[in-house]
Amino acid sequence: MNVKSLGISREELLDRQRRAREEAGERGLAALVVFSRFGTDMYRFGDVTYLTDHHGPVGDFQDAAGWLGHGHNPLILPVEGESVLLVDLPVPDPERICADEVRFSQRIPDAVADALRELGLADKPLGLVGQQVLLASTRDQIAARLGHELDLRPADDILEAMRMVKSDAEVALMRNAVRVGGECMTRMMNAVEAGVTQGDVVAAGIAHLVANDGFPTDVAITTGADSWLYHNPVGPPNWDCTEPLETGEMVHIDLWGPVRRYHTDFARSTVVGGCAVAAVGFWLWGESLTELSVSDQWPYIVIAGIGVGLVLSPANTDALNRVPRSRYGEATGITQTVRNFGSSLGLAILGSVLILENRSQLEATAAEQGVSKEVGSQIADAISSGSQSGENIPNLGGKVGEVAAAIPHDFAVAMQTVFYSFAGVMALAFVVALVFMPAGKVTEPPSEDEANKTPAGVA
Repeated sequence: MNVKSLGISREELLDRQRRAREEAGERGLAALVVFSRFGTDMYRFGDVTYLTDHHGPVGDFQDAAGWLGHGHNPLILPVEGESVLLVDLPVPDPERICADEVRFSQRIPDAVADALRELGLADKPLGLVGQQVLLASTRDQIAARLGHELDLRPADDILEAMRMVKSDAEVALMRNAVRVGGECMTRMMNAVEAGVTQGDVVAAGIAHLVANDGFPTDVAITTGADSWLYHNPVGPPNWDCTEPLETGEMVHIDLWGPVRRYHTDFARSTVVGGCAVAAVGFWLWGESLTELSVSDQWPYIVIAGIGVGLVLSPANTDALNRVPRSRYGEATGITQTVRNFGSSLGLAILGSVLILENRSQLEATAAEQGVSKEVGSQIADAISSGSQSGENIPNLGGKVGEVAAAIPHDFAVAMQTVFYSFAGVMALAFVVALVFMPAGKVTEPPSEDEANKTPAGVA
């Protein structure tokens, strides 16, 4: 990985250094001393990397006889004069690093002290960038080497302000990180099914991340009774590789880490077998309708609601993840149109089924009470036209009251057909998703440039 491959030009890196020098000079500082921590620590490398495009390969080691300050590669950036980057491992191609000089040393604190003395900065006010990175032991070792304390003044805000404003090249890298992270999360969500482990789910996404210049700082996944937690309570690793997921379990996934040094961070939740959960909920709800008691039905209402809610949200997210950012408006419009069309069509079909089934039930009840079929039809017509529970049904005969008293039960029986239809549709959706949308490789969404191309032959 080099400057050219990242898309950050050397001119841009030099301009960052120039602006940092100018701000330091305006504060009366002689130089900035920038500390970053490298290796697999993905939180503290940014400042040195931002200025030089250098990223050290190994992390923070405990000081030993053979080395001091391992994993910390500080940059000395004078307001006037040449910059010096101190590295703890030899760099085979120092010309790719944007620093006037790259020095190798296994004793970083001593090398910092020596460089400051050579540059005439040892007794000058210095701006410290990386206050949470500089170790107290390193500070003391530098002072011991120099024979006096350094005049270090807080300067983290200089780079914080600069790094908040992104160049076009950085925006492109950030968008790529979002695309890679989004696809990684989509693959993990698609891998959630009964019988697999948390580790299986994580593996489905990490394969895509590492194949696209990404590094998983961590993936936190919790399920079932622990799904309200942010991390696995015994991690890291923050996933379990032994217990299989069960249908109906809540699954929460959080992924974060750098992709070509720019972070991606996504969190999603779903339910194992969401369609299956909804199907079970609607079926049980339908079974309980004839009890005519909400207190008997509310558990099944909750189950059905959870199933539907956790199907619609991931489906919408997946649809948006498959289009370039410039087409989000179109994708949202299409998904909303399809959803509204489906709702209208379902209402028309199942509403008709409800009316016909209710008529059939009332006619059967009328026949059982010794009332003609026509009476049952007239009662059904009165209900369909807006009468409630038979309140405004005309006087159609002596036994009409008994037929009218059965209206709530007959309506509930008719509604059972509708709810069983709901359950059947969700079960079918579960099978379709399981068979035709399996977990695995998902086609990358087209880039914005590809999406905006005009087809050949079109003016």
